[in-house]
Amino acid sequence: MDDAEAARLFGDRVRRKRMMVGLNQRQLAERIEVPPTHLSRLEGGNLLSVGIGELLRLVEVLKTSPAYLLGLSNDPGEIPPDWCPVGMASLQA
Repeated sequence: MDDAEAARLFGDRVRRKRMMVGLNQRQLAERIEVPPTHLSRLEGGNLLSVGIGELLRLVEVLKTSPAYLLGLSNDPGEIPPDWCPVGMASLQA
């Protein structure tokens, strides 16, 4: 995987976990102490590097692991009990 692919994967996983925990971009940006435009670029796969402090804040707020965000694991970590992907609501009892 090249750097651009890794950045896209990382950004996609941040976006997915953000949605799972019920945050919008502005809320997550505030919690990890970055400008919303920075988070938007990160989720879009347009940032090739992330600082260790930012990574640790993402892990804490998103309740996941660095391994998941980096694509080294497919376990997203804690999934809120009321989370349901779009289109899956009809499967809930």
